Amino acid sequence: MNHTNNFGKLVRRIQKDLMLGSTTHEIYDVLEKEGYWAPDSIHEAMKLAMEGLQ
Repeated sequence: MNHTNNFGKLVRRIQKDLMLGSTTHEIYDVLEKEGYWAPDSIHEAMKLAMEGLQ
């Protein structure tokens, strides 16, 4: 599995969800329930996604 590629997809997914009006808390809750990502990874992806949208 290519973790870098998957992490990039996670960042883009978060960016898309933010642009569609989801809150960071809603996105985090959904990702946490899916169980594929560690909380630290979600947090870092969220940070990068928001930086990328600025």
